[in-house]
Amino acid sequence: MNPKKFPSVSAAILFAAVSPLIAQEGASSSGEAVEGGSSSSSLLVPSLATEGGVTGSTTDTPFAGNVTEESSDVGLSSFFFPGGYGYLPETVSGRALSIGRSPVIFSLSVTQGYDDNIYSSSGREGFVPKVGSWTTQVAGAADVLFARGRTYLAAQLSAGGIYYWDKHTDSVSPVGNLNLAFSHNFSPRLHFVARLNGGYYNQPDFSLPNAPARPNSGDYFNLNSLFDLSYQWTPLFATNTTLGVNTQIFKEKESQNGNYIELLVGESFRYKFAPRLTGVLDLRFGKIWYDDARLDSTTEWVLVGADAQINPRLNGTLRVGAAFRQFEQEGASDSTSPYAEAVLGYRYAKGSLLQWSNRYGFEESGFYDNRYKTYRTSLLVNHAVTARINFLLGVSYAYQDIKTLSTGATSDQHLIAVNAGLQYVVNRHFAVSFNYNRNEVVADWQGGSYDRNRYSLTMNYQF
Repeated sequence: MNPKKFPSVSAAILFAAVSPLIAQEGASSSGEAVEGGSSSSSLLVPSLATEGGVTGSTTDTPFAGNVTEESSDVGLSSFFFPGGYGYLPETVSGRALSIGRSPVIFSLSVTQGYDDNIYSSSGREGFVPKVGSWTTQVAGAADVLFARGRTYLAAQLSAGGIYYWDKHTDSVSPVGNLNLAFSHNFSPRLHFVARLNGGYYNQPDFSLPNAPARPNSGDYFNLNSLFDLSYQWTPLFATNTTLGVNTQIFKEKESQNGNYIELLVGESFRYKFAPRLTGVLDLRFGKIWYDDARLDSTTEWVLVGADAQINPRLNGTLRVGAAFRQFEQEGASDSTSPYAEAVLGYRYAKGSLLQWSNRYGFEESGFYDNRYKTYRTSLLVNHAVTARINFLLGVSYAYQDIKTLSTGATSDQHLIAVNAGLQYVVNRHFAVSFNYNRNEVVADWQGGSYDRNRYSLTMNYQF
């Protein structure tokens, strides 16, 4: 039930977000790699900058008007994004925007690729045959990176379409993403943050909790958002009030019983035990409504944990506790599950990041007769090879324990995703990248297992 997109974002999506930002004049003229790199909240990374950027931080950093050690030489404010809900705490330096260029950048990309299993078929006799196809995708994007006074905004809107050469029906599928990170300092004590990740998908994305893993679910729209209002009561004690609004909507009528809207409310109490260690008590309440009302439920979480800045390069966040779920379906029994989320981030070199994420708890099944508990783990590496060459690798694994209510039977499935890419920035306008993506499902029922490989070459032009 984590409302946020799981931190292992696919390499293809990361390249789509980062490409128009990295191919900038500073990178090609200064001979230095862009500072920062990508993270689970990749929009927090000021990729337009040739210096400055994001630094790991815990809640001992004041919310507003703070000047980090990194940015104090230019006297610009920094913007704090709290940890929890699968995010690392981050502080964004305002110096990242000292680029002398428009805060809005437009780009156009063309991708030529091959998909070896366009229907996500198991290939077994009696099921949909396994079919491969060449693909062509065209997309446009608008990127915004803005900081002025007390306000910071990083956002990207991309939209386009993908054409499957050997798909006889619905050969064109729309694709699009909207990602946003916003911060505003009302006062030195009061601070507001908004995060939003949304996308239109034509195949399962295993990095999304609660999203479909089964093949042939059809196109779907998934949106996850968090809004945080933080107040620093004393130098040692702070609170953070969170509102989350999430939804998933399927295009195909056969899958629309899995449509849902989720409302999440949370309160965090934070106490600084040491300059680099903040203890956290998290209380959360969630309510979810489906098109099929038999899936409606409410959930309460009681969690304890910590945000730690282990050293200037290494930081992490941990929450552990229990989740209590009540189903509205008549005859369905309440359920309790352990819950845990942990993220560790390591900026091991200039422009390079390694992030490891873990999560265990309830997830949505989309079937009134099924109940899911899922463990997810992912490793993301964003490595700046040179000022012009960037390498991305994401590896995700999820284990789902499934209980069928009508029979009492249990089953499981394993979700595996590998996303890798290599990008070369030719000049301030043009970049080329090669991407490989693999999705694999291993299930213990007939026809439930499949694998899918995609290879693609993308050319991106920035205006």
